[in-house]
Amino acid sequence: MQRPVTMALVLAFVLGGCVERDEEITVDADGTVRVHLEFASDSFDDLYQGDAVPSVAGGWLVEERTERDVDGAERFRLIADAVFGPETALPSTYADPRDPDPQSVLHFVTTLTIEPRPDGVYYHFARVYPPRPWAYLDHARALLEEHAGSGDEFAAMTPEEQRDRVLLYARVGAVETQVFVRRAFRATLPELPPDAWLHLHGVVGETVDGLDVGPILAALAVEDEQERAAQLERRQTEMLTMLETTIQRTLRRDLGVDPGGVNAFMRAYRVERTAHEITQDLGDDSFTVTVQMPGTLVGHNGEGADGTRVTWRFGGTMLRDREHELVVSSVVRR
Repeated sequence: MQRPVTMALVLAFVLGGCVERDEEITVDADGTVRVHLEFASDSFDDLYQGDAVPSVAGGWLVEERTERDVDGAERFRLIADAVFGPETALPSTYADPRDPDPQSVLHFVTTLTIEPRPDGVYYHFARVYPPRPWAYLDHARALLEEHAGSGDEFAAMTPEEQRDRVLLYARVGAVETQVFVRRAFRATLPELPPDAWLHLHGVVGETVDGLDVGPILAALAVEDEQERAAQLERRQTEMLTMLETTIQRTLRRDLGVDPGGVNAFMRAYRVERTAHEITQDLGDDSFTVTVQMPGTLVGHNGEGADGTRVTWRFGGTMLRDREHELVVSSVVRR
Protein backbone atom coordinates (compact mmCIF):
# COMPACT_ATOMS: atom_id res chain seq x y z
CA MET A 1 0.00 0.00 0.00
CA GLN A 2 1.23 3.51 -0.81
CA ARG A 3 0.37 6.18 1.76
CA PRO A 4 0.61 9.94 1.28
CA VAL A 5 3.37 11.05 3.61
CA THR A 6 1.10 13.54 5.36
CA MET A 7 -1.26 10.72 6.28
CA ALA A 8 1.31 8.04 7.00
CA LEU A 9 2.51 9.93 10.07
CA VAL A 10 -1.04 10.40 11.35
CA LEU A 11 -1.85 6.72 10.91
CA ALA A 12 1.36 5.63 12.61
CA PHE A 13 0.60 7.88 15.58
CA VAL A 14 -3.06 6.93 15.96
CA LEU A 15 -3.11 3.26 14.97
CA GLY A 16 0.43 2.00 15.68
CA GLY A 17 1.40 -1.63 15.23
CA CYS A 18 4.35 -3.89 14.51
CA VAL A 19 5.20 -7.22 12.92
CA GLU A 20 7.08 -10.06 14.60
CA ARG A 21 9.21 -11.75 11.93
CA ASP A 22 10.50 -15.22 12.83
CA GLU A 23 12.59 -17.12 10.30
CA GLU A 24 13.94 -20.68 10.60
CA ILE A 25 16.54 -21.66 8.00
CA THR A 26 17.89 -25.21 7.77
CA VAL A 27 20.95 -26.01 5.66
CA ASP A 28 21.35 -29.66 4.66
CA ALA A 29 24.69 -31.31 3.90
CA ASP A 30 23.82 -31.61 0.20
CA GLY A 31 23.24 -27.84 -0.04
CA THR A 32 19.46 -27.89 0.17
CA VAL A 33 18.08 -24.92 2.12
CA ARG A 34 14.69 -25.08 3.85
CA VAL A 35 13.05 -21.85 5.01
CA HIS A 36 10.13 -21.59 7.44
CA LEU A 37 8.70 -18.14 8.14
CA GLU A 38 6.13 -16.94 10.65
CA PHE A 39 5.04 -13.30 10.58
CA ALA A 40 2.53 -12.13 13.19
CA SER A 41 0.83 -8.85 14.07
CA ASP A 42 -2.20 -7.49 15.87
CA SER A 43 -2.85 -5.37 12.76
CA PHE A 44 -3.92 -6.86 9.44
CA ASP A 45 -2.68 -3.79 7.58
CA ASP A 46 0.75 -3.87 9.23
CA LEU A 47 1.16 -7.53 8.27
CA TYR A 48 -0.04 -7.45 4.68
CA GLN A 49 0.39 -3.88 3.46
CA GLY A 50 3.60 -1.96 2.99
CA ASP A 51 6.59 -4.30 2.89
CA ALA A 52 6.30 -7.43 0.76
CA VAL A 53 5.38 -10.76 2.33
CA PRO A 54 5.94 -14.28 0.95
CA SER A 55 3.41 -15.29 -1.69
CA VAL A 56 2.48 -18.28 -3.81
CA ALA A 57 3.60 -16.30 -6.87
CA GLY A 58 7.05 -16.08 -5.28
CA GLY A 59 7.29 -19.86 -4.88
CA TRP A 60 6.17 -20.09 -1.24
CA LEU A 61 3.67 -22.44 0.37
CA VAL A 62 1.57 -19.95 2.34
CA GLU A 63 -0.93 -20.32 5.17
CA GLU A 64 -2.86 -17.41 6.69
CA ARG A 65 -4.42 -17.60 10.14
CA THR A 66 -6.53 -15.30 12.30
CA GLU A 67 -6.37 -16.12 16.00
CA ARG A 68 -8.30 -14.67 18.95
CA ASP A 69 -7.27 -14.48 22.57
CA VAL A 70 -9.60 -14.96 25.54
CA ASP A 71 -10.67 -11.31 25.28
CA GLY A 72 -11.53 -11.65 21.60
CA ALA A 73 -8.58 -9.59 20.34
CA GLU A 74 -7.43 -10.67 16.89
CA ARG A 75 -3.91 -11.67 15.94
CA PHE A 76 -3.01 -12.22 12.32
CA ARG A 77 -0.39 -14.77 11.36
CA LEU A 78 1.25 -15.63 8.03
CA ILE A 79 3.17 -18.91 7.76
CA ALA A 80 5.30 -19.63 4.69
CA ASP A 81 7.63 -22.45 3.66
CA ALA A 82 9.97 -22.96 0.73
CA VAL A 83 12.71 -25.41 -0.23
CA PHE A 84 15.67 -24.38 -2.38
CA GLY A 85 17.70 -27.15 -3.95
CA PRO A 86 21.50 -27.36 -4.09
CA GLU A 87 23.09 -24.51 -6.09
CA THR A 88 19.72 -22.73 -6.32
CA ALA A 89 19.86 -18.98 -5.73
CA LEU A 90 18.36 -18.04 -2.38
CA PRO A 91 15.74 -15.26 -2.25
CA SER A 92 16.86 -11.72 -1.53
CA THR A 93 13.37 -10.28 -1.10
CA TYR A 94 9.80 -11.41 -0.52
CA ALA A 95 8.52 -9.28 -3.40
CA ASP A 96 6.26 -10.84 -5.99
CA PRO A 97 8.40 -11.56 -9.09
CA ARG A 98 5.84 -9.57 -11.10
CA ASP A 99 6.27 -6.45 -8.95
CA PRO A 100 7.41 -3.64 -11.30
CA ASP A 101 9.11 -1.70 -8.47
CA PRO A 102 10.67 -4.23 -6.08
CA GLN A 103 13.46 -1.88 -5.00
CA SER A 104 11.33 -0.23 -2.30
CA VAL A 105 10.81 -3.34 -0.16
CA LEU A 106 13.14 -5.04 2.32
CA HIS A 107 16.14 -6.73 0.71
CA PHE A 108 18.49 -9.30 2.21
CA VAL A 109 21.21 -10.75 0.00
CA THR A 110 21.45 -14.38 1.14
CA THR A 111 24.12 -16.86 0.04
CA LEU A 112 25.32 -20.36 0.86
CA THR A 113 28.89 -21.23 -0.12
CA ILE A 114 30.09 -24.83 0.07
CA GLU A 115 33.87 -25.16 0.21
CA PRO A 116 35.64 -28.55 0.10
CA ARG A 117 38.90 -28.62 2.07
CA PRO A 118 41.30 -31.45 2.94
CA ASP A 119 39.79 -31.87 6.41
CA GLY A 120 36.15 -31.68 5.39
CA VAL A 121 33.41 -29.75 3.64
CA TYR A 122 32.83 -26.21 4.94
CA TYR A 123 29.48 -24.44 4.75
CA HIS A 124 29.29 -20.64 4.88
CA PHE A 125 25.86 -19.06 5.25
CA ALA A 126 25.70 -15.27 4.93
CA ARG A 127 22.96 -12.68 4.77
CA VAL A 128 23.43 -8.95 4.26
CA TYR A 129 20.64 -6.43 4.76
CA PRO A 130 21.66 -3.37 2.69
CA PRO A 131 21.36 -0.03 4.48
CA ARG A 132 18.02 1.70 4.07
CA PRO A 133 18.38 5.51 3.85
CA TRP A 134 16.99 7.28 6.90
CA ALA A 135 19.20 10.13 8.12
CA TYR A 136 18.53 12.21 5.00
CA LEU A 137 15.17 13.18 6.54
CA ASP A 138 16.47 13.94 10.03
CA HIS A 139 15.55 17.59 9.57
CA ALA A 140 11.88 16.65 9.15
CA ARG A 141 11.94 14.41 12.20
CA ALA A 142 13.63 17.16 14.21
CA LEU A 143 10.64 19.37 13.44
CA LEU A 144 8.35 16.66 14.75
CA GLU A 145 10.36 16.07 17.91
CA GLU A 146 10.59 19.78 18.65
CA HIS A 147 6.86 20.40 18.53
CA ALA A 148 5.20 17.03 19.15
CA GLY A 149 4.55 17.70 22.84
CA SER A 150 4.04 15.03 25.46
CA GLY A 151 2.76 12.33 23.14
CA ASP A 152 -0.55 11.84 24.99
CA GLU A 153 -3.09 9.54 23.39
CA PHE A 154 -4.77 11.26 20.47
CA ALA A 155 -8.29 10.41 21.65
CA ALA A 156 -7.67 12.22 24.95
CA MET A 157 -6.75 15.50 23.28
CA THR A 158 -9.09 18.44 22.89
CA PRO A 159 -10.31 19.20 19.34
CA GLU A 160 -7.86 22.10 19.17
CA GLU A 161 -4.97 19.88 20.27
CA GLN A 162 -5.95 17.24 17.73
CA ARG A 163 -6.03 19.81 14.96
CA ASP A 164 -2.61 21.15 15.99
CA ARG A 165 -1.19 17.63 16.00
CA VAL A 166 -2.54 16.81 12.56
CA LEU A 167 -1.24 20.13 11.23
CA LEU A 168 2.17 19.30 12.69
CA TYR A 169 2.23 15.97 10.90
CA ALA A 170 1.14 17.75 7.74
CA ARG A 171 4.11 20.13 8.06
CA VAL A 172 6.49 17.21 8.49
CA GLY A 173 4.83 15.45 5.56
CA ALA A 174 5.32 18.54 3.43
CA VAL A 175 9.05 18.57 4.15
CA GLU A 176 9.34 14.87 3.34
CA THR A 177 7.30 15.18 0.16
CA GLN A 178 9.57 17.93 -1.12
CA VAL A 179 12.61 15.71 -0.53
CA PHE A 180 11.05 12.83 -2.48
CA VAL A 181 10.10 15.14 -5.33
CA ARG A 182 13.60 16.62 -5.46
CA ARG A 183 15.28 13.20 -5.54
CA ALA A 184 12.97 12.06 -8.32
CA PHE A 185 13.65 15.28 -10.25
CA ARG A 186 17.41 14.76 -10.05
CA ALA A 187 17.12 11.13 -11.11
CA THR A 188 14.83 11.61 -14.11
CA LEU A 189 15.05 15.24 -15.27
CA PRO A 190 18.71 16.26 -14.83
CA GLU A 191 18.67 18.24 -18.07
CA LEU A 192 16.19 20.82 -16.75
CA PRO A 193 17.61 24.05 -15.25
CA PRO A 194 17.41 24.90 -11.53
CA ASP A 195 14.54 27.35 -11.98
CA ALA A 196 12.40 24.54 -13.40
CA TRP A 197 12.90 22.61 -10.19
CA LEU A 198 12.18 25.71 -8.11
CA HIS A 199 8.87 26.17 -9.92
CA LEU A 200 7.83 22.60 -9.19
CA HIS A 201 9.04 23.02 -5.61
CA GLY A 202 6.78 26.03 -5.17
CA VAL A 203 3.73 24.34 -6.66
CA VAL A 204 4.16 21.24 -4.49
CA GLY A 205 4.62 23.38 -1.40
CA GLU A 206 1.45 25.37 -2.09
CA THR A 207 -0.51 22.18 -2.73
CA VAL A 208 0.59 20.42 0.45
CA ASP A 209 0.19 23.55 2.57
CA GLY A 210 -3.33 23.97 1.24
CA LEU A 211 -4.53 20.49 2.16
CA ASP A 212 -7.73 20.57 4.20
CA VAL A 213 -7.25 18.60 7.43
CA GLY A 214 -10.95 18.81 8.26
CA PRO A 215 -11.85 15.47 6.64
CA ILE A 216 -8.93 13.83 8.47
CA LEU A 217 -10.15 15.13 11.82
CA ALA A 218 -13.67 13.96 11.02
CA ALA A 219 -12.38 10.49 10.20
CA LEU A 220 -10.32 10.35 13.38
CA ALA A 221 -13.45 11.16 15.41
CA VAL A 222 -15.24 8.00 14.22
CA GLU A 223 -15.57 5.61 17.17
CA ASP A 224 -15.67 2.31 15.28
CA GLU A 225 -12.05 1.32 14.60
CA GLN A 226 -12.69 -0.40 11.27
CA GLU A 227 -14.82 2.45 9.94
CA ARG A 228 -12.25 4.98 11.17
CA ALA A 229 -9.48 3.16 9.33
CA ALA A 230 -11.62 2.90 6.18
CA GLN A 231 -12.36 6.62 6.20
CA LEU A 232 -8.70 7.46 6.73
CA GLU A 233 -7.82 5.26 3.77
CA ARG A 234 -10.32 7.13 1.60
CA ARG A 235 -9.00 10.51 2.72
CA GLN A 236 -5.41 9.58 2.04
CA THR A 237 -6.29 8.21 -1.40
CA GLU A 238 -7.99 11.50 -2.24
CA MET A 239 -4.99 13.49 -1.03
CA LEU A 240 -2.52 11.35 -2.95
CA THR A 241 -4.54 11.62 -6.15
CA MET A 242 -4.75 15.41 -5.86
CA LEU A 243 -1.03 15.80 -5.18
CA GLU A 244 0.08 13.51 -7.99
CA THR A 245 -2.34 15.10 -10.45
CA THR A 246 -0.90 18.52 -9.61
CA ILE A 247 2.68 17.29 -10.05
CA GLN A 248 1.95 15.69 -13.42
CA ARG A 249 0.08 18.77 -14.66
CA THR A 250 2.94 21.05 -13.63
CA LEU A 251 5.56 18.89 -15.32
CA ARG A 252 3.57 18.62 -18.52
CA ARG A 253 2.01 22.09 -18.81
CA ASP A 254 4.52 24.40 -17.12
CA LEU A 255 7.83 22.61 -17.69
CA GLY A 256 7.11 20.99 -21.07
CA VAL A 257 8.06 17.46 -20.01
CA ASP A 258 6.89 14.80 -22.48
CA PRO A 259 4.63 11.91 -21.36
CA GLY A 260 7.54 9.49 -21.09
CA GLY A 261 9.44 11.88 -18.85
CA VAL A 262 6.38 12.47 -16.68
CA ASN A 263 5.87 8.74 -16.24
CA ALA A 264 9.53 8.20 -15.35
CA PHE A 265 9.39 11.01 -12.79
CA MET A 266 6.20 9.71 -11.15
CA ARG A 267 7.62 6.22 -10.91
CA ALA A 268 10.81 7.52 -9.25
CA TYR A 269 8.78 9.69 -6.87
CA ARG A 270 6.58 6.77 -5.81
CA VAL A 271 9.60 4.54 -5.28
CA GLU A 272 11.21 7.19 -3.05
CA ARG A 273 8.08 7.70 -0.99
CA THR A 274 7.19 4.03 -0.68
CA ALA A 275 10.74 3.05 0.31
CA HIS A 276 10.74 5.60 3.11
CA GLU A 277 7.34 4.49 4.39
CA ILE A 278 8.48 0.86 4.46
CA THR A 279 11.67 1.84 6.30
CA GLN A 280 9.57 3.73 8.81
CA ASP A 281 7.24 0.75 9.32
CA LEU A 282 10.13 -1.71 9.63
CA GLY A 283 11.46 0.33 12.55
CA ASP A 284 8.67 -1.07 14.74
CA ASP A 285 9.23 -4.68 13.66
CA SER A 286 11.21 -7.37 15.47
CA PHE A 287 13.36 -9.91 13.63
CA THR A 288 14.42 -13.37 14.81
CA VAL A 289 16.52 -15.41 12.39
CA THR A 290 17.68 -18.92 13.29
CA VAL A 291 19.99 -20.94 11.05
CA GLN A 292 20.59 -24.68 11.51
CA MET A 293 23.91 -25.72 9.94
CA PRO A 294 25.19 -29.21 9.09
CA GLY A 295 28.14 -30.81 10.87
CA THR A 296 30.05 -28.89 13.54
CA LEU A 297 29.89 -25.16 14.12
CA VAL A 298 33.07 -23.25 13.20
CA GLY A 299 32.03 -19.70 14.05
CA HIS A 300 29.24 -17.12 13.83
CA ASN A 301 28.36 -13.52 14.66
CA GLY A 302 24.96 -14.31 16.17
CA GLU A 303 23.87 -13.65 19.73
CA GLY A 304 24.05 -17.30 20.68
CA ALA A 305 24.18 -20.91 19.52
CA ASP A 306 22.62 -24.19 20.57
CA GLY A 307 24.66 -26.93 18.94
CA THR A 308 24.69 -25.90 15.30
CA ARG A 309 21.64 -23.62 15.63
CA VAL A 310 22.58 -19.94 15.61
CA THR A 311 20.11 -17.16 16.40
CA TRP A 312 20.08 -13.43 15.67
CA ARG A 313 17.55 -11.03 17.16
CA PHE A 314 17.31 -7.38 16.16
CA GLY A 315 14.88 -4.56 15.61
CA GLY A 316 14.09 -2.93 12.29
CA THR A 317 15.95 0.24 13.26
CA MET A 318 19.17 -1.75 12.81
CA LEU A 319 18.55 -1.60 9.07
CA ARG A 320 18.62 2.20 8.89
CA ASP A 321 21.71 3.76 7.30
CA ARG A 322 23.89 0.74 8.03
CA GLU A 323 24.60 -2.68 6.60
CA HIS A 324 23.49 -5.53 8.85
CA GLU A 325 25.23 -8.87 8.32
CA LEU A 326 24.55 -12.40 9.56
CA VAL A 327 27.33 -14.98 9.07
CA VAL A 328 27.79 -18.55 10.24
CA SER A 329 30.20 -21.32 9.16
CA SER A 330 30.23 -25.03 9.88
CA VAL A 331 32.14 -28.10 8.74
CA VAL A 332 31.33 -31.72 8.02
CA ARG A 333 34.56 -33.57 8.75
CA ARG A 334 35.87 -36.23 6.43
